[in-house]
Amino acid sequence: MAEPKKNNEDAPVKVRWRSLFHFTTIRQLPLILVAFAITIATSATKIVFAFYLGQLFELFTQLGNGTTKGPQMLEGVRSNILILLVIGGLSWVLNAGFLFIWVTFAEFQVRRARQELFAKLLDQDLSWFDMKEQGMGSQLRELQIATAQPLGFLFQHTIQVILAVVLALYISWKVTLITLAGIPVSSIIISIVSSRMNPIMKAQQSELSEASKFAYDAFTSIDSVKCLNGEFSTYLHLVSHIRAAARWYLKLAVLTAIQLAFARLTTFAMFVQGFWYGSSLVQSGELTSGDVLTTFWACLITVQSIELGVHQLVILERGKIAGETLRSYLLYRSAERPPLRVRRDRYPDLRTEDIRFQDVSFAYPFQPDRLILKSLNLVFPAGKTVFIVGRSGAGKSTLTNLLLQFYAPTAGGILVGGVPFRAIDTSWSRKSFTMVQQNSYLFNETVSTNIAFGSHDPSNVTSDRMRMCIEMASLESTINKLPKGLDTAVGVEGNLLSGGQKQRLAVARARMRDSAVLILDEFTSALDFENRVAVMNAVREWRKGMTTIIITHDTSNILDDDLVYVLESGSVADYGLKKDLMRKGLQIFTATETYEDEVESESFIESPSSPSYLDHFFAEDDPEDSWLASTDDSETASLIELVESDERRLLPQQTSWLSEYDANAASDPVKFVDSGERHYFHQANEFLPLGRMARDSMVVPMPRAATRRQSTLPVYSDDAGNGYKQVTSKRRRAYDKRSTSKRHAFKRLFKAGQRKTEAKQTLPLHKTLLSIPSVLNTKQKVLLAASMVLATLHAAASPIFSYLLSQLFESFYSDANRSTVAKKWSIAILGLAVCDAFITFIMHYLLEYCSQAWMDQLRTKSMRRILNQPCCWFDEEKNHPMQLTMCLDQNAEEIRNLAGRFGGLAMIAAMTCIIAIAWSFVLNWKLTFVSLACAPVWYGISNGLDVVNRKWEKRTNDLNELVASVFSETFVDVRTVRAFTLEDHFQYKHSRILKTALGVGLRRGFYSGIVFGLTESSVIFASSLLFYYAAELGASDSSKITPIISVLTMILFSLGYAVSVMSWIPQVNSANDTATQLIGLSRLPSGSSHEQTGKLRVFEPLPIEFKDLSFSYPGRPEAKVLNRISLTIPGNSCVALVGSSGSGKSTIVSLLLGLYACPNPTRGKAAALTLGGVDIRQVHMPTLRTLIAYVPQHPRLFADTIRANITYGLNSYSRLRNMKNIEAAAEAAGIAEFIRSLPEGYSTVVGEGGLSLSGGQIQRLVIARALVRHPRVLILDEATSNLDAESAAVIRQAVQSLRASARQSLTVILITHAVEMMQIADSVVVIDQGRVVEQGRYQSLLQRADGRLRDMLGGKG
Repeated sequence: MAEPKKNNEDAPVKVRWRSLFHFTTIRQLPLILVAFAITIATSATKIVFAFYLGQLFELFTQLGNGTTKGPQMLEGVRSNILILLVIGGLSWVLNAGFLFIWVTFAEFQVRRARQELFAKLLDQDLSWFDMKEQGMGSQLRELQIATAQPLGFLFQHTIQVILAVVLALYISWKVTLITLAGIPVSSIIISIVSSRMNPIMKAQQSELSEASKFAYDAFTSIDSVKCLNGEFSTYLHLVSHIRAAARWYLKLAVLTAIQLAFARLTTFAMFVQGFWYGSSLVQSGELTSGDVLTTFWACLITVQSIELGVHQLVILERGKIAGETLRSYLLYRSAERPPLRVRRDRYPDLRTEDIRFQDVSFAYPFQPDRLILKSLNLVFPAGKTVFIVGRSGAGKSTLTNLLLQFYAPTAGGILVGGVPFRAIDTSWSRKSFTMVQQNSYLFNETVSTNIAFGSHDPSNVTSDRMRMCIEMASLESTINKLPKGLDTAVGVEGNLLSGGQKQRLAVARARMRDSAVLILDEFTSALDFENRVAVMNAVREWRKGMTTIIITHDTSNILDDDLVYVLESGSVADYGLKKDLMRKGLQIFTATETYEDEVESESFIESPSSPSYLDHFFAEDDPEDSWLASTDDSETASLIELVESDERRLLPQQTSWLSEYDANAASDPVKFVDSGERHYFHQANEFLPLGRMARDSMVVPMPRAATRRQSTLPVYSDDAGNGYKQVTSKRRRAYDKRSTSKRHAFKRLFKAGQRKTEAKQTLPLHKTLLSIPSVLNTKQKVLLAASMVLATLHAAASPIFSYLLSQLFESFYSDANRSTVAKKWSIAILGLAVCDAFITFIMHYLLEYCSQAWMDQLRTKSMRRILNQPCCWFDEEKNHPMQLTMCLDQNAEEIRNLAGRFGGLAMIAAMTCIIAIAWSFVLNWKLTFVSLACAPVWYGISNGLDVVNRKWEKRTNDLNELVASVFSETFVDVRTVRAFTLEDHFQYKHSRILKTALGVGLRRGFYSGIVFGLTESSVIFASSLLFYYAAELGASDSSKITPIISVLTMILFSLGYAVSVMSWIPQVNSANDTATQLIGLSRLPSGSSHEQTGKLRVFEPLPIEFKDLSFSYPGRPEAKVLNRISLTIPGNSCVALVGSSGSGKSTIVSLLLGLYACPNPTRGKAAALTLGGVDIRQVHMPTLRTLIAYVPQHPRLFADTIRANITYGLNSYSRLRNMKNIEAAAEAAGIAEFIRSLPEGYSTVVGEGGLSLSGGQIQRLVIARALVRHPRVLILDEATSNLDAESAAVIRQAVQSLRASARQSLTVILITHAVEMMQIADSVVVIDQGRVVEQGRYQSLLQRADGRLRDMLGGKG
């Protein structure tokens, strides 16, 4: 197969420093200039502070060598301290402005990036979305983080380096050059190491993007994941990518550790050559000791600034990659537009002009060599209704994509009244064309809002027009049953409505648009016969004299005089009136009739000798060796023994890790399963008969918070006379104030987001850090302990260095040989530097290793717990798939810094302070006690900074989640957004959230800046106090000057570490909020859901009995879906569940599969739902789901190969995964021929980023996925609704063949509106309003004069 054409952003991107400023505009230039000015001023205060520190040390040195007296020294110290206090106040103001200005810059940057990306994506070709493999939420976040404090700190450190070097050169260029001689070598090494980081980071991000994509697929398809027991395989898939990303990061950690070790080595080692040379200059009288000390302080600031800048490089490198990647999205070239455009006043009249396809060929951009349409020629006459029929994959839906200008023809063209279609403005054509898809997408709004979206002016829809659209789509009774009527929220993608209800709501939305051309793509596939006929008749009445294109497999909707085009392999196979085509005997029209003749001429159930796809699978197997060979109860014991021994032999790892069973369970006819966490994803392949009742297990249902999203559109009350049930408020009746309505709607949305997270309080930082050991394994705990030991040694290096430095200071006024003293202590410092550099490398690597392990453990544990939650948990708005994915994906990368960088730095600072204080107490307890008096003030300042940052970071993160939700809602089905020209609506919605997010970000920067400025300046105030008291002590006794200097240097170094820790607080609070969410997910309850309480592993789940069962969904307890329903489904039978949309058919399946908890029976009554006589609440759900295969109404595929999709959820060692079984299942589902036609066959990647399949092809693949399992119960929920008549006949034939097989007893449950499916059923159960209203054979029910089925089918007998 030809490789799909790649997007521009898939090519390697070259990152530069300007990559951080791609979204900076000329209007932000004054902001940048102010930021630079404040950064320079902030850096200058630190240099001036260093200069006056040198002056103070000079005074102490003069006192030590006797050149000055105590009173004179004390007076000089006082005057210098007054200057330091002024510098401290100035530092407070400047540092507050520094943080505020850089946070502001980052907020403007990310706002601009979001605006440009949103606008670009709204105008982006669909081919870009088809080929896009990675998300962009993480890149936006990384750009925002990098351009805030990290970028500001890097500029600050750079300026400090420049100013410090200038100061050092000014005082003594000789000492400066000698001291900094090693920096060029270290800088070259650091630069070389940095250049190797870029490809590693991109590889890591690629793995994380793949993990995020798969996680999002799993969360959005959680029903399928659970029904297929796919939790374990999904978990393994995610873990494989997380581990691959971890391997890349650990390579990055090695490089980072090298950088930090060299920076540390340079910091200490520079004093060796510097002091040797400096002491000689002092002895010669060329310099004073104060000059040398000032030069050293300046050089020390230089090296420390380089070291601190290195800490920011990884974050900035990620930001550069993010900025360049986001820019590549903007630079992606859309398909070339025609050079000429038709003037608007010359646009064709679609009500009178024909639409003509002339030699149209088309291939999707991701498969340019595979033509979907081949030289297609057809005409859609103006004012007529035209039907398009054909097999699945024939190219029918592709016509819709071309007519709505989602794609352009590869060859040929489309003409409207002689005007080239591509020359017409896209927005005009989409306002003139309306489509209803076979899987209609609804937005997470109210019913009224979704319908009003069809209007060109949704905010001014009248009650009469709304009522007309509702009646046309036969939605009156449905809306009256909803708990809040038109104000009822439909949920994410409309998941709170049934398939039929969603389709009818989409039809109402199309009626609201009332466009010149209407395209209906399988728009009645999910409707019952009654609603199908009513809606079809209403459409015909509405569309009289208007161009209508109907794509369908249901030829019963086509009248004899309707024009029909028959497509085959992308070309017109035939066309004409239906009656003429039927005379030709076309199979597309005769398949149903032929099939019905076969049903009547043959016995209903095939003989045991009839071939089955099971026979292909077991043709070479000994019947006695097949676990499907017999279901006779007499053979149950041997069967169980065989399965248990085989599965235990094949699955040693899985059974030992994820489930542990009683050693004697094999001989026990009743099997219980441990309900602990270890059996989360157990793929039950061992089956036991239900011989005895299990001990009772209480079901603990998961509560579901009722959610409601207010509509921003008019509300239709009973006063309008429409008779629909409403919930309205007085303040929402000013419909004509559009901006006010939208503003209030946004505020409600934001407040809802705040309420959503009120209960989710951010953990204190120390509790987050203390959670690290609890999730690590023994090896990782040992390594963490080793890193802490190394951190202690690393922390001790600073006090030791301070002590050695003070001894070097003594050489300036010592009476002994100064050269010898300087040489002695310089060599000691050199030895310390080498040892500390080695310790720094190992310590930082181990800390990064343990932090990566901590994050990965949280991720994987969270994924296990999330997948273990019941479906009702996923229905809650706070557990939206996008928000869960954001928490698990690259946003979680932030939390690594908590342990790897901030945690390590905090631990080192704490150890440094403890050692320094202990040592200082020995040297001079009075000065040490004064320094400790500052501790409460420091604690208050740091705690205040933490509280302020936590508060505002939480608000910022909540708003980021809202922004991501709008992104997701807009682009998950961008076709619908464009088809109804809703770009302006979502652009406005997005811009309002961005405006609020900007305001919150600015306030965060302001309040955090005030406390941050105090934090930075506090070291100057504390130093002033310490020097003043040290001067008092020194003036009274000059003999103690050496220990006083030692104490001062140690405390100053400790203060430096403390300030470094506190400067990280604004950065780590965001990470701490993310960590809190992740820790919360990892601590979700396990074993308490109804899915884990059952312990009995079933083998024979039949008969299935519902006894007086009533049920309401947890989120809508007031709306009863099932109302005391009683139903029995015997073994080896075929039962069809029939009823109008929303009658409760799919709910029955959800309860049967354990997706929702079965209600507890009232006291004294039998269980409401039993399997083989056993209460479903006692059944082990994973085992039950291996017996039941489910084909949902709206099937989904995962981003993987065809083979992986078919075998999804099967044990990796299962014999059902062999190729023969897969091919047999595909053959039975009627998809094998198509798969064989693909160049890569079963290895073809489908889903996101892969081959795009038609709805019918997806449906048949999912059917194959069900058949490959050889289930005991097969549930088909409208399984043939998206299939053509021939393919549907193949599926029906497969069902009958399966039931007739002598190898396996099969019970089939059909949820259907199709008469052909009802005809193959042993029993048809008619459900209405949650009750069984009649039951019997299809023919007998049709003969009832007043029967409900007969009435539903329009009295056809």
